[in-house]
Amino acid sequence: MRLAEEARALLHARSPGWGMVFDLVVNRIYCVDLPGSRGGSTAHAIGSIWINLPPSTPRTDMAELLVHELTHQLTFLDHHLQPHYLPGGANALATSAIRRTPRPAACVLDSLLVGVEILALRAYFLGEPDRPRLHPSADTLVDGCFDAAASLRAVAADGGILSARGRYLLERSLDTLSILSMDLGLHRRACSG
Repeated sequence: MRLAEEARALLHARSPGWGMVFDLVVNRIYCVDLPGSRGGSTAHAIGSIWINLPPSTPRTDMAELLVHELTHQLTFLDHHLQPHYLPGGANALATSAIRRTPRPAACVLDSLLVGVEILALRAYFLGEPDRPRLHPSADTLVDGCFDAAASLRAVAADGGILSARGRYLLERSLDTLSILSMDLGLHRRACSG
């Protein structure tokens, strides 16, 4: 738990805005021992996240995990207010940004949003870790995010799975991703629309 508190303090020091939002949204952090899993959250327990990282985890990696889970929490809240998918659309398969595997569209849009936030955290506040442990390197993550967006667009074109809010989040993520890739010095292809 000390590591989580140190990472939270790092967020407050490097980005007071992110730290304040984290404290507003996440009010419970549980340390649990679940083999094969590093942390998580669920839409059924807004405000709670769980972590399972060894004490040797660098604070910057833990800070990334906190922002990762904060992004999920904010996405859950946003979806509750304005659904991101049309009926049945959340289950259509697309390629996720972080795992780079076929997953339900709901997980893929989430992974895109998380990927963009991790890239922003690195670009403007923490820098790129020497050896990223929890998320891919920035260049791999940028490519994964562009691929996830292209995959979501392809699936959405076939069946209209995204609501207007889901499409808005997808397009804003792409706009932000294009800026981040330049700010990180990663001049990557854009996702053609």
